[in-house]
Amino acid sequence: MKIRRPVKLDKIPKYETLISLSRRFPEAQPRAIQSYLFLLKTWSDVIAALDLHYARHNISRGRFIVLITLYHNTERNISPAMIAEKVGVTRATVTGLLDGLERDGLILREKDIEDKRALKIRLTPKGKKVIEKILPDHYRRISALMSTLDDKEKEQLVALLSKVEAGISAISNP
Repeated sequence: MKIRRPVKLDKIPKYETLISLSRRFPEAQPRAIQSYLFLLKTWSDVIAALDLHYARHNISRGRFIVLITLYHNTERNISPAMIAEKVGVTRATVTGLLDGLERDGLILREKDIEDKRALKIRLTPKGKKVIEKILPDHYRRISALMSTLDDKEKEQLVALLSKVEAGISAISNP
């Protein structure tokens, strides 16, 4: 199984370097850049660790995300388009993931009863068994990752990351 690694940020520039950068580019706020780089480094380290974790279970990150999405939506079968929207990837990406999951007997594609042109996706018993085998280890590792923070700090982290998320349009909008 090939694992794609995110760009590894090994070295974050010293704060003094960011200050000198801001002299050349007045728009560059040193604390904003420092915070951003630490966020990126932490995220890339978490993704690399998760990819190793998933590899131990012989699954990719994409397949895990699709399986857990289906697992948490067992009350209704969902369409490939809904999976793409929930997961935040293209429909083509979801189609490729679903092809592999179906080939491995982890999901079923079925015609929608109400709209014969549409497909609904659901976990097979084997798929449910696979995800339920992974989840205890997954949740244990996530808990261990976050164990250096107390509950108040975890709440603060969520609040701070929510604020960062609210500013994403500053990067993505033209």
